[in-house]
Amino acid sequence: MIENKKVTLFRNEKGMVEYNLVGFDTVDDFNLIKESLEKEGASQIDLLDGIYSRIGKFKSGAIEFRLIFHEDVGNYLTGEKKDKKTDEFLLQLAEKVMYSLVN
Repeated sequence: MIENKKVTLFRNEKGMVEYNLVGFDTVDDFNLIKESLEKEGASQIDLLDGIYSRIGKFKSGAIEFRLIFHEDVGNYLTGEKKDKKTDEFLLQLAEKVMYSLVN
């Protein structure tokens, strides 16, 4: 159901903004999101697979960010730096990715 799929914002204990892609909560969804990020011009520069998580590091222009899957949280985007420009970019990117995944 599309109404259960949305982008939510969470500020973690370090003050970093996390953009959760609600409704795309599995490790398999990580790959769908990754492909959508790449279609939007982001390049994956690193990947770390853990037992309960997967972390992809990406770059788009001068902005570096991570796509993180954790089995307790699902998939979310977060910046490498805590700044307004990164936050605004990631919000727009998360919304574009969500739109492409549900349409």
